[in-house]
Amino acid sequence: MELTIDKIKKEILNMLDEKYEKNTELLESLLKLYFCMDENDRITPEEETLLEKDYIDIIHEQGKKFEKDADINNLEIKKIVTAISYSKKRNIFSELPFEKDLRIFKNINTIYFLYTKETTESFNRISEEMQKKNIKSIGIEIIGNTIEESYKEIKELIHSGKISKSDTIFDTTLGMKTLSTAMYRISSERQIRAINWNEKQISKYSINCKTIEKSNSIVNLYPTMTLNFMREPIKENLSIYTMINEAIEKMDYLNVSKFYKIIGRDDMAFFYSEISKIFDLDKMLDDDSDVFYEKLEKVLKNIFSYNKPYEKETQNKLKKSSIIFIIFNFI
Repeated sequence: MELTIDKIKKEILNMLDEKYEKNTELLESLLKLYFCMDENDRITPEEETLLEKDYIDIIHEQGKKFEKDADINNLEIKKIVTAISYSKKRNIFSELPFEKDLRIFKNINTIYFLYTKETTESFNRISEEMQKKNIKSIGIEIIGNTIEESYKEIKELIHSGKISKSDTIFDTTLGMKTLSTAMYRISSERQIRAINWNEKQISKYSINCKTIEKSNSIVNLYPTMTLNFMREPIKENLSIYTMINEAIEKMDYLNVSKFYKIIGRDDMAFFYSEISKIFDLDKMLDDDSDVFYEKLEKVLKNIFSYNKPYEKETQNKLKKSSIIFIIFNFI
């Protein structure tokens, strides 16, 4: 089948919003941007400016949609956790996902980049670029290629209080499958919002005068880009927290401990496992006061000697829970 410009236009228009069919200037500029090899018909600065405005407008629209879907003020997001890849930016239309994020989340001050030995050079290059924008770039080298190894490194950011669900976004667009899976898992456990960018692809055509050739490579069409908010991890988390709240109301602290274990909250799981030893109504009625206070003393010693520091979020929750937990003021 003979290749023609009209056929290429039709293929592109099948992927795009109807505005490109109505706006001939925009469509022609797109063709020049991606396919034109004719030196006499290169994209002009005016046409490129037109496309750049269109590109930025789409990102802003996607940002507004995310803000509504995720029920959050984008200005509250201060940190991004994302992966490094081999990809390099050629122009504004090939920006990396975190660069698109920066156009939406205007108050970003820190980006945690997950990288491997092979992508160290990419991380160093990006770090220099971020320094010019007064954004702190922190690298986390992932050793190995298992989900657990990635999960451990990301979870440490939470344990140390460096990120939280109120100020952080996970961008899972780039990186190995193990990284995106680990971020999905933590998103489910901690309600940290996760996103990814998608773009439709088309075969690369070379248009030179009247000659059209199809290559084996592909191009990503920026007008098709969408920012996807991953709702499922949040839904999974809310379901488990509903069960936790119900168990707490019933003073079923052993099951509370088990639920927290499922979502990776080891410190909360340990805490509720310990208090289940004393807050058992049947046993409390059978025990005299001396026995009860002996058990209480033992449980408190165990709580204070927990082999890891309690997370800040855990301390804050327990301080509010009951007057009994006033002890956490001294941790």
